[in-house]
Amino acid sequence: MTICNDANVVPDVEVLLRRIGLEASGWRPTEVAHNRWLTPAIWILQRGDERVVLKWLSANRDPGTTTWEHHWTANSNGPQRWNYWVREALAYDHRLADSFAPSGLSAPACIGVDVTADDAVLALAFVDGVGGEHWAIDDYAAAARALGRAQAPYLHGRPLPAHPWLTARFLRDYTTDKPVDWSLLDDDRAWDQPLVRDCFPAALRAAAIELHRQRDRLFEIAEGLPTTLCHLDFWSKNLIRRPDGTFVLLDWAFVGIGAVGEDIGNLVPDAAFDHFVPSADLPALDKAVFDGYVDGLAAGGWTADPRIVRLGVLASAVKYDWLTPLMLANASAARHLRYGGMDEEIDATFRFRDRGAALLFNAQRAALALDLAEELGR
Repeated sequence: MTICNDANVVPDVEVLLRRIGLEASGWRPTEVAHNRWLTPAIWILQRGDERVVLKWLSANRDPGTTTWEHHWTANSNGPQRWNYWVREALAYDHRLADSFAPSGLSAPACIGVDVTADDAVLALAFVDGVGGEHWAIDDYAAAARALGRAQAPYLHGRPLPAHPWLTARFLRDYTTDKPVDWSLLDDDRAWDQPLVRDCFPAALRAAAIELHRQRDRLFEIAEGLPTTLCHLDFWSKNLIRRPDGTFVLLDWAFVGIGAVGEDIGNLVPDAAFDHFVPSADLPALDKAVFDGYVDGLAAGGWTADPRIVRLGVLASAVKYDWLTPLMLANASAARHLRYGGMDEEIDATFRFRDRGAALLFNAQRAALALDLAEELGR
């Protein structure tokens, strides 16, 4: 199977398998729906009962035709950039993705990896289990507990990895790279669109404006906190719970050094933004995940002031500064699609009502971060 696009030709699956020393014949490949600007090709390969996930990464990715597509590939040859094209393959090649395994939170087993200056091939074991988009709140709490156990050693003695390709200042760079029209936050016409006027909470406009006004301060707060190894894409679709209760964490393309609490600060609001958890359940999810994470940190040997952890969680709300203006820009679209732009429509009224409530919850967390930072003198 060969796939063509404007920027490159994806090599045949058999050619890729031979590069990593796997028997190439007899596999039935099925393409996986994904963000092709981050990863040009992903397949699930099946041969009898055996399944393998095969990824092909390229330094010469299709830049896309829209501003949003181009944003995924812009400057992606910078090793510390959030979208560095080969980072996930390097994480497996250097066994960094194994570092969380003793906590009950592991990466998929690596079957083979081959990295060149121009591209990379990565083969991973297929993981059976229940994906995070189908979890109950208790599952999220257990995953957060495992993450706390995994990150704690880096907070009390284990040296942080020093690979030059780890992301640095992810929260700041990822957030400020989003190509949205910030003027919409102050545009009466944008807020008077029927979907916005009828579905967004009345308090969201002022809260979103204040979040944007304070974002540099929130970045500073997060960057001043204790650091640990972070996955930085810790969300429902990247988490699988195995039948034995342990967890598998997928997609290590953003891995780097971040603040304590930053990963779970992403997990909680994102579960609602993508409609895996109702926005009405966010307070309960937030409490369960935070308590689980703090328990995990303590079990891993780090027992610092939990307010410091809370500050990391709350300050990370700035990651979604861009989402309100994006929603305003899309409010008059003819069709509204589920996460990732896949061709599956979602009811627009439901989306704006539920996501609007989640956006307000997130902006209020940012305000709490400012108050807590002042209380702690940070």
